Amino acid sequence: MKTLVYFMHPQAEKSIRGRQILDCLKSKPNTTIREISTIYNKRTSFTPEEVQAEQEFIIQHERIVFAYPMYWYSIPAYGRAFMESVFTMGFAFVYAAKANAKLDGKKFKCIVTLGATAKYFTKEFLGTPESIQCQMNALCTYTGMDYQGSDFYYSEDGADKVAQICSAFD
Repeated sequence: MKTLVYFMHPQAEKSIRGRQILDCLKSKPNTTIREISTIYNKRTSFTPEEVQAEQEFIIQHERIVFAYPMYWYSIPAYGRAFMESVFTMGFAFVYAAKANAKLDGKKFKCIVTLGATAKYFTKEFLGTPESIQCQMNALCTYTGMDYQGSDFYYSEDGADKVAQICSAFD
């Protein structure tokens, strides 16, 4: 399956867990990595040509993956701006005829790194990661993509977790 990974880390060069996952994914066949922070220098606005180029990348792949750190219980701001710029009406969704949307039927997954331990992400404390990820599930419902869940990589996780996450790309 042709997979497109959008890596959206504002401090990519400092991200130990993010880099571990990227290094693993780079070795997977049929996987394209787009490091958005490097390509667009963390900008929050994109030219029509840049948007069209990213939409073409998406069309060429069957599975889309967003890999990012959780910032304030969400995707980093420039990642959100990227998503809002690229996943536009007529491309990502069509109000009247969902079947015409270009994302309909594509697989979608998130890989989320967290600087905290799993014990902080409970219903009683900060909320579960799954509940925080409801926006990505909604994105998929709205665009017709098949949400395949999110993998969470906590501060206490080690190499075995990286291997587990990456095994889904074999």
